[in-house]
Order: sequence, then C-alpha cells, then structure tokens
Amino acid sequence: MVQEAMTNTAKYAQASQLGIVFEDREKEVVVTVVDDGIGFEVDQALNTGKGLGVFGMKERAQLLGGTVDIRSAPNEGTTVIVRIPLPKEGIEDGHSRIDR
Repeated sequence: MVQEAMTNTAKYAQASQLGIVFEDREKEVVVTVVDDGIGFEVDQALNTGKGLGVFGMKERAQLLGGTVDIRSAPNEGTTVIVRIPLPKEGIEDGHSRIDR
C-alpha cells in the first residue's frame, strides 16, 4: 500500500516532496504518506475507473482488517492514511503464536 502511494506520487503528482510516517500504536499500525503534488478528486478517480491503484490499496487494507483514507483535492497535495489492526496478544495465526 505504501509502495502504491509512492508510485502514484512519482507517476502523477508532480510533487517536490514526499513524507512517510510509520506509527506502531498499541492496537494498530498507522502509515501516513503525504505529498505536495497537484492532488486530485478522489471520488472522481474511483468512479471513472482511473483510480485502480487507489481501489487496490483499499482492497488490500480490507484483507488485513484495516482501512485506507485518501484525502486530496486539486492543487492541495495528497495524504494517504493506512490503518492496520494488530493481532491481540497471544492469538494463534494458524502457524505460530503471535506475542506482542
């Protein structure tokens, strides 16, 4: 998801800066990707089929029980916030015990 956000910035945003913040919180991991590019209309991109990368990011996050929030507007840059919940302490993942 982060790679897709970075790729979109490189291909389309015409940005001069890109920032990434990783946060390991108690119950989730949050990754925020921000650029100072040209921005876009999120709903329009999703509705016209031009937002396949955006759709793919949302789909991948959902597979992990998480979310992707994309905030953008023309001439305002883009912020992508990915939230992925962490497994509860000591649950089995089907292969090994996960302790956090």
